[in-house]
Order: sequence, then structure tokens, then C-alpha cells
Amino acid sequence: MSNFLRAALLVLTMGGCSIAQTNTPPSGGAQSDALAQSASHANRGAKYTADFDWSQKPSTDLSVLGAKTAELSSCPLGVNGSESEYWVYISGEGKPEAVKVTGGTCNGDGRPGTLQFTTVNAHGRGYTLGSASDGLQEASIAARARPANSKMRPEGGRVIVSPGADIEIHARVSIRAAYQTIDFSGTAFNCYMDDDCIMVGDPEKSIWFRNITLIAPSGRPQVPGGSHPMIEVNAQKTRIIDVSTRSGEGASTFGSYVQVDDDQAFLLDGLDTGGAKIKCDETFCGSYVTAPGPFNKWSAVGWLKNMNVSPGCHGNGIDWQSGNTLRVSDSVIQGFHQFGVRTGHGRGGYGGTELDNVYMEVGNACGAAENGAAGAIVQGGMLTVRSERTPTGTIPKFQDLGSNFYAYFIVLNHPTLGDSVPLPMGWAKTDGSTPVPVSWPVVRGVTGTGRYKLLRARWDGKGFKPAISGSGDWLIATIDPASCNPARCKFTDTHASPKTFTSVSTLGGAPPYFPMLDFWPGNIILASARDTQNLSAPAKLFTDLATDGIVSVGRYVDGPAVFSEFCSYGSTGYAASIYPARSCSDPGAPTYGLKRGWILQSQSAQSGNSFANYKGRLNFLTTGSGPAPLITWEDSTPEKTLSHILTRPSAELTDSDSGMFAKGIQYTRANLEIRNYVGTLPDKANWKERLTGNEKSFAVPVTIAPGNTLTVGSGSPLSQMKMFSTKPVERRPVPPQSCIDLAGAAPGLTANDMVTGIKPPAPLGNLSVTGYTVAADSVNLHFCNASTAAGNVPAGSYSFLAVH
Repeated sequence: MSNFLRAALLVLTMGGCSIAQTNTPPSGGAQSDALAQSASHANRGAKYTADFDWSQKPSTDLSVLGAKTAELSSCPLGVNGSESEYWVYISGEGKPEAVKVTGGTCNGDGRPGTLQFTTVNAHGRGYTLGSASDGLQEASIAARARPANSKMRPEGGRVIVSPGADIEIHARVSIRAAYQTIDFSGTAFNCYMDDDCIMVGDPEKSIWFRNITLIAPSGRPQVPGGSHPMIEVNAQKTRIIDVSTRSGEGASTFGSYVQVDDDQAFLLDGLDTGGAKIKCDETFCGSYVTAPGPFNKWSAVGWLKNMNVSPGCHGNGIDWQSGNTLRVSDSVIQGFHQFGVRTGHGRGGYGGTELDNVYMEVGNACGAAENGAAGAIVQGGMLTVRSERTPTGTIPKFQDLGSNFYAYFIVLNHPTLGDSVPLPMGWAKTDGSTPVPVSWPVVRGVTGTGRYKLLRARWDGKGFKPAISGSGDWLIATIDPASCNPARCKFTDTHASPKTFTSVSTLGGAPPYFPMLDFWPGNIILASARDTQNLSAPAKLFTDLATDGIVSVGRYVDGPAVFSEFCSYGSTGYAASIYPARSCSDPGAPTYGLKRGWILQSQSAQSGNSFANYKGRLNFLTTGSGPAPLITWEDSTPEKTLSHILTRPSAELTDSDSGMFAKGIQYTRANLEIRNYVGTLPDKANWKERLTGNEKSFAVPVTIAPGNTLTVGSGSPLSQMKMFSTKPVERRPVPPQSCIDLAGAAPGLTANDMVTGIKPPAPLGNLSVTGYTVAADSVNLHFCNASTAAGNVPAGSYSFLAVH
């Protein structure tokens, strides 16, 4: 077949090329063969990269570095001087380099043309100019076509990376064709530059390209300490399927496998970390999937599924900082260095994150032992976990000696916002004499005059680790942030006696400092999106199962931070800590005897007196006609209750419950006895009021307030019973067998009072005395002498009981 016929056949199968372009045949035997091979694949509806791996030896002088215009004898398919993101590779003579094409007349039509670029190395005569990606970039360009009767950008096409040997990529490959699919199945690409290997879309405008699909991309890093992503996405509705890597040479790394910039409908289906490592050292520790944000610049929305992120301590899992919605499902994230997932609104945004059926595990060997790891770090916003296994991290154990157990906390002090709540950050088992090396993460907000306040609490080694609240002997050091290294602060605990420390109020008062945390050890870290005192700033967790090791920067009094169907316990966490408050609809772990309490905050700690006499948070809105038990304190027939379809059978005589007898009538009943206690714990002896089936008993004085009465049986209502004392009465004789009356002043006595129980100031001898009222403030004392001898009224004050 002649070159002319080959070119004609090729043009008929090229997307985006006009028929008029067939009149000029390509020149050069090698190029003609490549064009013919491309034409031979036309009936497959795809472009094979091997057909586009071009090279030429232009005569343009490149011996002096700088801006150049290279003349090509023919411009192969996909070689276009007007392409925005196109690189070529210079090799053979001088130090090889990839150069970005900035212009030229080449139009990928087989005709002679030029390419403009700027070199940074000198290249002698005989150099080779060719594809920087073994034809991958050119195949993507050639595969697209401009829609008929449209001024839109060329789009579509299918590219197949030719199976066989790895392809060599020396410069970023940009996929700039909407609705294009690139299939990497069966091969890998080697990345030789400290830059993205593949860029999906445009670096600046994410709305220019959409619906691009990559199938089975697998890269091999070739740059030691490389920190760029293997694949970067800045387009819309990108689909990446089955990402993998191959191990690079020596210390060669990627910064991440996939970075998502501003794709707001991104899907990653399948990722495996069994190949190349992610760079992770003291200055940079990358994540396998990232969305760097900030929100409103790069606001990615992502669905990640079917991933196996098992890096063996090299790098982190997912770092989603775009502030938009993320969903991770049916995946494994384990063996990470610092964290499994970091998400939230630390760089702006309002979207939440959901983990659905994500298995998470952190290897004990990952990271330095004193650093720990976080299963999930949430910087504001909401995390929803739908799985039997919640995110799992590691709490540092600083020492393992002896039988003295210490639990360590840090109070973060912001220079203007004050103290945070104490945050648990590690523990130690010590011998009481060997110094304990303690360390914790640097927090960005603790700068300048801010301080780290290190607290230590003793622990008996049993049950839950202690919590810090109120005042106690805990403070062992105050550390200037200037003494810390860029990532961590360190202190050596020599077991000195702690000083008294009072933490910020967790039950009221002004809001504390809610810090934004880039890292903190624990299973789930609920931090703030920014350093603030805004009560709504701390993150919230919604989960099916909430275990221990959850650390929140929020206060207990400001409401629950964890909302869970089921709250269980573990052996290593801070379940007894007041951080965070939890709302659980179940009683707690079935294997643990003590069940978790259910806390309800009635008002904000900042409400003051603004909300007096509002209806309660626990409100039984309708009770019917009654009697209606509302709370059963003791169920005398629990088997009957559990077997009832609604778990609410008829009440028993032997139950203890409270409820409404009828509208407006409340009752409380018990099987045996009702007791009331004041100022003491319940016991057998110190009750103040007791009701049994036989009697009502009081162990305190009984007072009837003024204006109220007491009726015993069918007797008269009594409103007051009071002891009075008269003013002094003079001594007076009482003749034999006669009586006299004396008036005794008694302020407060009324004319209707009944007087009884008169007590004289001295023995009466042969006299008797009674009393009655004739006027207010006075009592009439009636003395009688029934004997035949004279008697005398004792002088002094007389006491008596007056009943009204």
C-alpha cells in the first residue's frame, strides 16, 4: 500500500480531522508505519498507545539552552503545538529532559510543522525528540473528536495502553477529553518526574472536562522521596476503577495514589496498596487518597469503595479536607502510620463524612510507640459510621514497668481563648522511679504566650482510666510551645509530686477553648474546625456502635458529642472520661455489669435565667385516662414484659412505678416501702421520711406553713400549735379553798387559741392552774387552792401550748 493510501485510510478513521487533510501524505518510513498501524486498529474503536509512541531527530540546534522552535518533518497523530498541557521528551545527546510545548504549527495531521518549547539543558546534534509518555498523551489527544456542528472542545474516545512492557512517563500526562475512557489493564507506567503522573482535567478549571474514566491505572514511582500524587483529578464526574501501583526503585515514593481537587461527583471503585509506598517521614506523611481543599476552591465530593488500604505503616489512609461530602464503603483501612481517615471542615465547608462497612485496624508497630495513631480525626462537622467495627487507633503507652499506673492529659492553652478541656493522650505503667518519656502532638493554636499544661492522674490499673474534672493534684508541667519540635512536644516525668490544678468548668460558665487538631491519638477524635469558643464547633459522631477511645474537645454540659444505637466498652479507652458525652438508646455492653447512663442537658450553660419554667426534656405528652404508669422502677415480672409484643404488659401489684392516676393526679408506688433521703446516701438508718403499708414515719420536724391546717381523723382543722411564754408574773397569795385569775402578757396569742400544757416557773404546791384566752396577746391564768392552808402563786414566766 502506498503512503498516500495509508494516509487517506488513516484520515477516514481519525476523530476530529477533516477530509481535506488527506491530500498531503506523511513522509518518513517509520512515521508512515506508525500511521498505518493506527489505521489498522480503527475497526476496534480505540487508540492503542504503542501506535502513538513517536520520535524524530530534528535538525533544530538545541546546543544552547533556552526558547526553541523545533521543526518536525511530519507532525504525528496527537502531536499538537496548540495543546494547553502537552510535553515532549528530548534524549540521546546531553542530559535528557521533558519540556512543555508552548506553541507551534503542528496539528497532528502528518504534515510538517513546528513545536515551541524552552530547554534547561543543552543537547548536541543527533538528539531525539519524541513522546514523553510512550504515546499515552498523544493517544488521548488523537482519540477525541469534536461533536458535529459544535464549537465545544473535542471529546470522547477510548484509549488502550498497549499491553506488554511498562510505559515510560517523563512528564505529566493530561487527560483533557470529556467522556473519554483510558484502559491501563495489564500494564504499568513508570513515573520519572517529581510531578503528577496523570492529570485528569485542567489544573485550574474543573468544569471544563467531565465523565472521564480510568480503568486499572497502575504506576511505579521512580523519584526518591517523591511527594506528588500518582493521579490528580480536577474535572467533574471522574470514574477511576481498580487503582494499584508497582514497587518503585529504592526510596522512590508517591505523595498519594489519588488526589481529588474539585470533582463534585468523584468515584473511586477499587484501590490496592500492595505496591509503591507513600512518602512518610518527619516532614511529610502522605495519604493514599486525598482531597486537599480548601472549600470553595477545591470542594470535592467523593464516593470511595472496595478499597484495600493496607500500607504496612507507610502513610495514612484518607485525608479528605475539601469540606464536602465523603462516603467510604465496603473497604479495609489498616496498618496506617498516623490516621485512617481525616475529614471535616478544617479548611472550610459543611459536608459530612460517612463510613459504611469499613474495616479499620491499626498495627501496634505503626508509628513510634509514644506517638499513637487515630482511627478517624474529624475537624468539625459530622462523622457517620455504619459498621460493626468503628474506627480504631492506638493510645500511646509511654512506659511498661512496675505496678504504678499513670494516665496523662494535656490542657491546651490558647493565647487569647484560654484553656481547653483536658484531653487524654497516653498512659504509662511505671516502677515509680524510672523517668517516663512523655510526648504529644503539636497543636497549631498553641503559640506565642500559649502553653501546654501536662496533667497526670493515678490509675489503679483496673476498669476505666480516670478522668480530669474540677480541681485536684494533677499538674506536673507547663510547657512553652517554643520548646517543641515542629511535630511533637516532649517532657520527662520524674515522678515529682503534682501541683493543684483546676480545669475549665464542664458544667457551666464561659465556653472553653475548642481547638482544631491536625492529629491526636485515639479511636475517634472529635475536634473543632478552627480555634474558637463557638459551642457548635466541636464535631459530632453518629454511629451504630460507639466504643471507648473517643476523644472530644467539647464539654459535657453542652450536649452529647456521640449519638449511638449501641455503646460498648473496651479495656484501653477513656470510657469513664467526661469527654465526650454520649446519647445511647441501649443500656450498654451486654458483657459489662454496669450500664451506661443516659444524659439529658436541660439548658445551655450560658442560658442564665432566660428560660425559667419551661417544659421538661422528658415529656409524656399524653397519658390517657389513667391510671397510667410512665416509669417502672422495678418490674416484678420481667419475663412477662420481655415476652409481650410491645414489652408493655399490664402492671402488677408488686411493681414499683410512677405515673398519672388521672388527669392532673400524679402517683408514686412501691412494692414494699417508699423512702425519701436528704443530704445523705440511701441506707437503712438515715431516711427522713418513710411510707410503708402500715404507717407514715418522719425523721425530721414536721411544719405546717402559716395559713394551712392539719386535720387528724374526723377532728377539727388545726392551723397552728405553738409554745408561748408569758412575761414575768408577780407572786400573789391564794386564800384557802378559793381561786384567783391573773393576766399574763403573751405577745402573738390570739383570742381564739386553745391553751393547754401550762408549765409554771416553780412548784405550785397546793395550787392548780389552768388557762384560757380572753383577748389577743394575753392569757388568763386561773389558780385554785383546794386546801385549808394558804398558798402563793410562784413568780416568774409561765409556758404553755396554744392550739389554733
